[in-house]
Amino acid sequence: MGEEGVERVSVPKIPSEMTQQVKVEWALQEFGNKVGASGAVAGLVSLVLFRSPIVRVATFSLGVGFGSGWSYKIINDEFSKKK
Repeated sequence: MGEEGVERVSVPKIPSEMTQQVKVEWALQEFGNKVGASGAVAGLVSLVLFRSPIVRVATFSLGVGFGSGWSYKIINDEFSKKK
């Protein structure tokens, strides 16, 4: 096929398992950070603004949901990138 005289240079590659593991570890860290931060902020806001325990739990849950959705979008965008 006309490949005579062409020198092949082998470049050491990182195994895909390692790069996938790094991505998964990053994703879990990102998820924990976003959910924890938004849950903490929503918890503090609910303690200051509301007296009813039901409303406090609902506000905290809203914050955790916001954080998980936010982290899902960031992680999904990162995993969807073409390399």
